[in-house]
Formats: sequence, structure tokens, C-alpha cells
Amino acid sequence: MIILRSVRIRTATTLVCAGLLTAACGSSPTDTANTNSGGVTGSATGLDAVYAAVSGLTGDARYEKLLSLAKQEGGLVSFYHSGNMKTENAAFTKKTGIKVIDFQATAERVAERVAQENKAGRVGSDVLLGDGGQFEATGGIAKLQGPALDESKYKMTNLVSPIGIMMVPTFNANLVKSSEVPKSWKDYFTTFNKPKAIELTDWPWFYTVVHYLMDKNGMTQQAAIDMFTSGIKGAFTVDGHTLLAQLLASGQYAYVPNLYGQYYPQLKGKGAPLSEDGVTADLPPTLTALYIGLTEGAKHSAAGLLYLEWMMSADGQQAVANAGYVPPASTYTGPETLLQKYPYALFDKTPSLSDADRSTWQKLFDTALRKAGTKQVGNS
Repeated sequence: MIILRSVRIRTATTLVCAGLLTAACGSSPTDTANTNSGGVTGSATGLDAVYAAVSGLTGDARYEKLLSLAKQEGGLVSFYHSGNMKTENAAFTKKTGIKVIDFQATAERVAERVAQENKAGRVGSDVLLGDGGQFEATGGIAKLQGPALDESKYKMTNLVSPIGIMMVPTFNANLVKSSEVPKSWKDYFTTFNKPKAIELTDWPWFYTVVHYLMDKNGMTQQAAIDMFTSGIKGAFTVDGHTLLAQLLASGQYAYVPNLYGQYYPQLKGKGAPLSEDGVTADLPPTLTALYIGLTEGAKHSAAGLLYLEWMMSADGQQAVANAGYVPPASTYTGPETLLQKYPYALFDKTPSLSDADRSTWQKLFDTALRKAGTKQVGNS
């Protein structure tokens, strides 16, 4: 849940892997390195040389050339990422035969590890996926050129987004009558008094909703923050999106305003009494993006570029959809996604904030939670 904003894989997740969300649970809540302790072997092909080798090539010819170069490098790619990417990695290896050596952690930890390796002159990754703002702040991203730049709806400097995570206002239909469903974010924060829960770390969602209240209702920033704070008084803050979804499905809470959308069909399919019927243009969901880029000085530049371009291709975007995420690239041709279902979704713009502004809004969110007297469930 993903964004994009960091997607956190947390200790609380392990509490529910045996329940409704078994298929949704990722790796261990701690950082995991699958056969990769930092760095991989193989002869390096410089990125400039790779770009030169595929210059002018398109379609299958470009793919086959990159695949040939990737095999010459050793037939593997080192991938640092946040979120559960097992579906995508398996599909990539099945398609290409290139082995994915992956390191999964929170987006913060991924960016931190890249920064540490850069400082030590010991590059371990070839391709990165996570919070674009953190990658831009810590550095270590190589220049990006090629078709992926045209295929992405969301991009930053040398980064493109292959994955979107929709945070959808969702309620438990056993606890909320249709007549009680709030019709706007203002209603949610001022009149809706059923038990609420929100994810503990979602300050970008807070930032997005506060700015929506300001724009929609002509409020000052402080007035919007005060409305938010008052509206979540006594709410529960849950550490982990998976646990949050499980508890909503079990009836512990009536309404979650920032549920990761990929969990909804899984839970509904298992009989959970959940509903998204209250979502409207006046109570819109929020779309957060994960960004992918190439590591500067990577040992397997061709394999990294191959993975990135595959991720943005029709096959890669279908794998993203199969994993329950939102495929945002123009190459996706499958069934309707949440991006089409909710075209009025609010886009998370926090990746473009400065480090100082990011820190400020994190503190504002924490202060709002504290002032509201929220009760925490789960811990890192």
C-alpha cells in the first residue's frame, strides 16, 4: 500500500499472514536480502556504452540487444526496492532468464542503503524502486534515456513510475449504514463519528488531504489541519497497511480513509463486509507512485536498463496489475484499474517537496496524531 511515497513492510504484517490476507503479505518486516548481502559479481558494462549499443533500436530489436548485453554481464540484476515485488520479479525472470537478486526494505531503508554504498564507493544495486523524493535527495541515480520516459504518466528527474498505489476510503458495511456514509472529506472530519483508524506513517496522505481541504473549502492551512485533527480525535493509528486492512475487515473499526486499494478485492473475495461506495469526487482517494531508476556506477547496467524498460512495457505493467497495484504506464492495455475507476483521485505530490518541507509535514502529521489522542496498534 504503495506511493509513491514509501511502502512499509512492518512487523505487524506477520500477525495477519495466516488470515484473510495471506496472499497479500510480503517478506519479513525487517530488511531482507535474498542471496544478496550488498553487491553482485560480474563484468560491468558502463551505462553510456549500453546506451550507445541500443541507440536507434526500438521494439524487439532493442529488447534483444539489451538481453544479449545483460547475459554477457552475468545474467543477473541486483534490485533494491520497497514493497512486495515477487510477482513482478518472477515474471521478469520467466520472460528473460535473467535472475533477480533482490533487497527488499522500507523506502527509507532502501534510500539509506544506496546513500551509504555511494559514500563507501561500493555500489550494490543496478536498479532501484521506491520513494522518488528520497532518491533525489540522497543521490546515486544514473541518467535515464529511452522509451520509458515517454511511457510513464508520472516522472521525476531520471525516474519514472511503474507502480501506483491507490489509498481508498473504505468502510465496514456491518458497522456503517448507507445513510451514515460521509459524502465529502469535510463531512468525514466534522460529522462522521463511527470508530476510525488510519495508517500511522501516511503523512503524504495527510499532506494531500489537507491541501484538498484548503483548495475545496477555501480554508487556511492551519484551519484544514485543525479540522483534520478534530476529525480523528480518539482514532486508532495502525502500524502497517496490511494489519489496517485486516482489522477493518474483522470489524475492529468502521471506517479507514486510507486503505490500500489492492487489498479490497482480496478481502471482498473472502467474504469481508467492506464497501467503497462512499467514494466520490468530493471524497476522493489518493494515488501515490513508486519510482524506478538506474543506479549510478552499477555493475550490471544493461540488466538494470532491461528490467526498467520491461517494467514499463505491456508485460511489466500487466505483472503490476496482477500483483494488485495500479499500472500507470501508457503501455497497459488490460482491464480497468482504480486509476480509471477513480479519475478524480488526488495525486500525491510530496516526492517533489524539499527535504525541509518533507520533515515539516512529517512533524505536522505526528503533532496532529498526538493532539487527537490517537491510540497506536502494532509497532515497528
